[in-house]
Amino acid sequence: MVPSMNSPQPQGPSVRISDAGSKPAGEVIRLGTAALGFVGIITAVDARHLASTEARLDIAPEELEQRLLEMGFVEGARVEIRHQGPIARDPIAVRVNNAVIALRRAEANAIYVSPILETPVAV
Repeated sequence: MVPSMNSPQPQGPSVRISDAGSKPAGEVIRLGTAALGFVGIITAVDARHLASTEARLDIAPEELEQRLLEMGFVEGARVEIRHQGPIARDPIAVRVNNAVIALRRAEANAIYVSPILETPVAV
């Protein structure tokens, strides 16, 4: 039976995890503050709190949010910090789903993530 357009749709969890062997840790941090090797799930993208002068952003916060979403930084996506620059740990190379993208840490502060605990999968 196909639900009608007027019937309420079931609401899923706010964080979706695609990896069967991953568990969210519950704590939410900014991706720009995470250390090398961090693995987590994106919970939100919000650049409104970033002041252009403080974060050294060249674009408006709304435009930064849009660009991050277009690059794949969407709620529920798995992220991992793979590399970081030698000076001030900037920029960082972030694996989001199956793509690796370089970001400045100031831009990555617009991405909120929840760390995940990797559990070994029995073979």
